[in-house]
Amino acid sequence: MRYDRDIKVVHEILKSVDINNTLNGGRSEPQIAIRKEGESYLLTARVPGVDILDLQVEILNGKVIVHHPMLFDSDSGILTVPQVVAAFPITNGIDYENIEARKVDERLEVRLPWNDLNKGYNRHIDINF
Repeated sequence: MRYDRDIKVVHEILKSVDINNTLNGGRSEPQIAIRKEGESYLLTARVPGVDILDLQVEILNGKVIVHHPMLFDSDSGILTVPQVVAAFPITNGIDYENIEARKVDERLEVRLPWNDLNKGYNRHIDINF
């Protein structure tokens, strides 16, 4: 199917996918924001339909991961699978030992403070001859 010829068909398919997602247990998209604030990055997350007490924050493989458990019935019982909401890379300029998370109203705030590498280190290097 060529998109330029069958644009109406493509639009109809996209509309039906959205409706099917909603009717078949679809979920709302998480609201994620990352901004610089003072001497740190501030990651805020709100996940409609998920209790904030179910959100979890972990450092895995050089990233701050925000996730919540999703439960599925299986033949062997209940299967718990993490649903990742946000993944933020921890660069050299972030003090990973002092990352903090807290609940503010109905959203999660994760503060990633900078270390000395992010504040800048400057000096002149003499060339030896």
